[in-house]
Amino acid sequence: MFPFKYISVLLLFVCICVVSVAQNRGKVDLRSEDLIKPNQRTLYTGYDNHISIIEDGVIKNDLKIVAADSVIIIDSASSNIIRVTSLGKVSLFISSREKGDTVKKIVYTCEELPLPTPLISEKTGGDISLKEIFSAGNIKSINKTDLKELPAFKIESFTLAVFTGMGMEYYKSASDRFSTEQLSGFMKMKPGQKFLIQDIIIKYENKETAKLPTLQFRLKKGE
Repeated sequence: MFPFKYISVLLLFVCICVVSVAQNRGKVDLRSEDLIKPNQRTLYTGYDNHISIIEDGVIKNDLKIVAADSVIIIDSASSNIIRVTSLGKVSLFISSREKGDTVKKIVYTCEELPLPTPLISEKTGGDISLKEIFSAGNIKSINKTDLKELPAFKIESFTLAVFTGMGMEYYKSASDRFSTEQLSGFMKMKPGQKFLIQDIIIKYENKETAKLPTLQFRLKKGE
């Protein structure tokens, strides 16, 4: 039987070895290159999500991302492109390229691609004057999402809907600019009259389209 002191030394040696192995890898994590908050666990459908594997803050190429068959992963030297087609939760596994063992599991939430925010003369609603409308000449949009940049797109069309005592009057535009018909509609309006900018259709470079939220304004006296 081994003396107690030898057993103690043996146990201490084993503990040191375990700690050494555990410390062999630094802090491994996934980082989004697209989001303002890189540690946010969100993936967007219909979008190339660029995800990097980092260890102690440094991009690592000896590790890879593995996921379910429903997730498409395009592996590159600097980051991985993650494509998801359904909403909900998905697990991404960080694995060793050499050994194939799982280093870490991270759960992401899959959401629909957020939309840009439409506006007229820097306004998303409320009171607006004819001067502001005519000076703007069009509607535009800004990025108020969690993404650093939204996919490139252009406004294809939108409708001006004016509240009248007899119902609604509609004026259409086939671009982001106010049409002659719409400008004439504005000229017929009176202070206090309400109107909507609705059916704002945008088209992305991949030809997919989306509809932006409706804007509601009230015409005020011009300055």
